[in-house]
Amino acid sequence: AFTLAAQIPSGYYATLQGKQTASLKTELHTIICQDTTHYLTYGSGTNHTWQGFYSTDRDEKTNLVIDMYSDSLRYFPTNYVSSRYPGFGQKIHIEHSVPKSWWRCDIDHPDCAAEDLNHLYPADGTTNSSKNDNPLGIVSGIPTKNNGVSKIGPAVYEDYVGNVFEPADQFKGDFARSYFYMATAYEHYVNKWDTTKPENMMQSNTYPTLKPWAVQLLLQWHRQDPVSEKERIRVEKVFKIQKNRNPFIDYPELVEYIWGT
Repeated sequence: AFTLAAQIPSGYYATLQGKQTASLKTELHTIICQDTTHYLTYGSGTNHTWQGFYSTDRDEKTNLVIDMYSDSLRYFPTNYVSSRYPGFGQKIHIEHSVPKSWWRCDIDHPDCAAEDLNHLYPADGTTNSSKNDNPLGIVSGIPTKNNGVSKIGPAVYEDYVGNVFEPADQFKGDFARSYFYMATAYEHYVNKWDTTKPENMMQSNTYPTLKPWAVQLLLQWHRQDPVSEKERIRVEKVFKIQKNRNPFIDYPELVEYIWGT
């Protein structure tokens, strides 16, 4: 029903035929990472993340930043953050939806996950700072922060007790599909995920990569909040820049073939 689906290159997913669970996940990993040379450099300015956001996370009618973390209204500078917009960089951040502190970075090699637009989003700065590296979850106690869109507060899961970040209902599926993407695209980070951090939702394996409680939570969010037109549009814009896609936006049922029923 989505006309944008026609923009998926012919044969892009052809090698998935007949695969499921771990083999399907690994084949998606191969497709996603076959060419990561087009990633933008992290930061502000031309050929950097904020130029990417100008395409992927800007309302073209209003020039507003599309922010899944708050309802604050901010407008894009045309030069992708400049001195003409004092404080813009402090008020809104480049947010790694999967916290960068969850994987150990090798300073001698490029770390593409830190620059991958498929999980980077513009985020209200104060909310992002409060989120810190907390995992996703449902706040079960009194929130320490609640701006009407995002909540941070305590939760209890099978393998985790502590603060969590809970996005608004209309964005829960967006975040779930970002996490499924990261667990797939970077399954080769098997020895990089920092398992000393209890808040890390990832495990040191190529399948299922996500911890059991994380799979249960993300499946629930994925099912309750289906792919939106916003996500369909964004994945096309990211593809034009990076030449790779989030397959769980293109074909949401792939989530079920890997982690679900």
